[in-house]
Amino acid sequence: ACPAAVGLLLAYNADPNAVNSNGQTPLHAVCRRMLFSSSDVQEQVVEALLAGGADPMRRDSAGLLPVDYARHSVHVPLFKSHTPSVIERLERAARWRARRTALYLRDRP
Repeated sequence: ACPAAVGLLLAYNADPNAVNSNGQTPLHAVCRRMLFSSSDVQEQVVEALLAGGADPMRRDSAGLLPVDYARHSVHVPLFKSHTPSVIERLERAARWRARRTALYLRDRP
């Protein structure tokens, strides 16, 4: 997927958290694809999905987070240059979401 196409779909209200039969979201799919190849385009797609509201904490039916798939690709030397920034971005997004949820719950009556 290209970042422009993802941005266009999100602009037309595509659900970034829609799941397939394996419970995987588009974010899972992009990170899973990084097991086989990695590029700047995939990093841009991850950024676009996160900016569009993709949940980095959603687990698939195997119980894996998108970042779990991205972490596996770190072990393939060819992809090490791209994957750490994706992992860092996913972890940052997950921490932000967790803090936001905690603050929301704290402020509820």
